[in-house]
This record gives sequence, C-alpha cells and structure tokens, in this order.
Amino acid sequence: MSTFILSPHFDDAAVNCYSILNDKAISIVTVFGGIPPAGSVSLWDTVCGTANSRSMMQQRISENQQAFSGFKVKLTDLDFLDNQYRKTDLNALGIADRLRHLIPENSTVYAPLALSRQFRHPDHVLVRDAAMKLRHNRRLIFYPDMPYMRPAAKPDIAVNKIASLAFDSLGIRLKPKIIRLTPEDITLKTKLIKSYATQYLMTNLVSLGGLGRASRIGYELFFSLD
Repeated sequence: MSTFILSPHFDDAAVNCYSILNDKAISIVTVFGGIPPAGSVSLWDTVCGTANSRSMMQQRISENQQAFSGFKVKLTDLDFLDNQYRKTDLNALGIADRLRHLIPENSTVYAPLALSRQFRHPDHVLVRDAAMKLRHNRRLIFYPDMPYMRPAAKPDIAVNKIASLAFDSLGIRLKPKIIRLTPEDITLKTKLIKSYATQYLMTNLVSLGGLGRASRIGYELFFSLD
C-alpha cells in the first residue's frame, strides 16, 4: 500500500513527518510548488533574503531535492502557486481533483491539520480541505502543522487539546498516535529542517523557536479519523 505525504510547501514534510520518511513506498507531494512569473516580489521572500520570488522558488525546489537525496522517497511538485503569489482565487476542489488522479484509492494520505489558534495558513487549510474530499476511499491521517500549530512540550497534553479542537472546529473525531524520536533521530531531523536554509530562520521565528528545541520536535503527532 502506498503512502503519500501532502506537504503544502517544501519543508512541511520534513518538519512534521520525519518519523515516517524511511517507511516503504513514501511519496511526498508538495502542493504549492509552482514557480511565480518573472518580476514577482513578496514580503516573505524579501525578509528571507531575496526580492526575486521566482529565484527564491527555484532555490526552494533545489533545497528540497537536496534535503531528500538521502531518503528513498518520491518527490512530486504540483504547480499551484503559493498564496503569496496568487492573483486569483483557488479552492480545495481543484486541488482535490489533481490529487485524486495522483493518489490511488486505498492509499494512506498524511495531511496538515491546519488548526492553529494564532494563524491558519490559507495554503495549509486548502490542502487539509482537499484531503478531506479524498477520505472516503483513502486512509486519511492528519499531522499538526508546525510552525503554525505549536503543540505543548508534553505530548500527552497536546493530543487531548488537539483532538478537542478538531472536533470543535471541524466536527471530526480523531484517534491520536504519539511517536517519540530517539536522540539520534532528533539530531538528524534538526539537520534536515535546517537544510531548508532559505526558510529556516523565519519559520523558526514563527514557531517561537520551537523548530530549534528538542522538546518540540522530539515527538510527532498523528491523528487518524476515528
């Protein structure tokens, strides 16, 4: 059975799903992998180091390929434009249609939960909603999407809060699973996250330093539909 990780942006799979990257038949689908047109400029890219958004996206594609060069994963980049580059509306149905043709029935699909209390990134919400449309004939598992969701340092507390939030916000009941990483895996995961050099400083800032703390990246949470 195939497993697909839906990564809204290039670093989301590394940040949130490190523990399953060495499983068999893993495919990582970066949904918002489209390259913006020449002349595009965004505030995020500027604070990350360049006012040339086309060049930035090309660097991010290269970073992603290099980051996973040591893993036996299949990388697929869809050409949807990141929210910061879009000039027209995009809905989850359009994304779901693309994913439906890409992901066979009976596959396992990991998707962002996108339920941050502070900021729900619109791209993450779109991917979650698109994944929800596939759930009737595919196994759907959610991951709390750091850096926007910031689970508590104690995973047992985090799972209860997140499950309650999912029911209140989406009306779904979730069954949690906690995976605790070994010290060696924490070191390797930290190295992997930092390999996304164009993004790390800012995403770590968004996470309030959580991406650099073993207490926050030393465990991963997954929630399957109950």
